[in-house]
Amino acid sequence: MLGDRAGYPHPETPLSGTRSQQITRSYVGDYFDLHLRGMPAPRLDGPTAADPEVVFHHSSG
Repeated sequence: MLGDRAGYPHPETPLSGTRSQQITRSYVGDYFDLHLRGMPAPRLDGPTAADPEVVFHHSSG
């Protein structure tokens, strides 16, 4: 994120710091809405068109 703002994006990082921050805030916010407020959080159910960069891995157990 800081490198992006300073004009030095990391060449091996396919996702900008700004986009990474947006995604993280969205998912963390939805997690807390679901588990602390009991509000629906469909974003946590699986991949969405709004966040194509996010990949879900389901664990068994």
